[in-house]
Amino acid sequence: MAFAYFVAIPQILSFFLSFGRSVVVPMPSMRDSLSLVLRLLMIFGVMFELPLALYLAGRGGILTPEFLRKWRKGAVLGAFLLAAVLTPPDAVSQILIAFPLYALFEVGILLCALGSRRRAAALPGSPA
Repeated sequence: MAFAYFVAIPQILSFFLSFGRSVVVPMPSMRDSLSLVLRLLMIFGVMFELPLALYLAGRGGILTPEFLRKWRKGAVLGAFLLAAVLTPPDAVSQILIAFPLYALFEVGILLCALGSRRRAAALPGSPA
């Protein structure tokens, strides 16, 4: 949520407030602004749990790092589609969500590999 508060939200709000400065003065309502900020904080808060979820899935034997590596292209597409659905309709906010989401997916692959190794080491009869 700190990434959203200090990086993404200022960029998104400055992008929205840049429209119509020469003709119309932008005056967003407090309700709309607060709704946007809270929604973005929630999205980023949940999004940064992805590596933990992938680690736990690897530790539980649900996912393998090989499977995740195989679906990297799908993860890129999924990150941009999810960002397009969750954010306001502009490219800046979509990019500010899609890039970190994909980066977190890559970190999740590494953590899934770590979880898979720990699971294999914890199984009885496995070579130690």
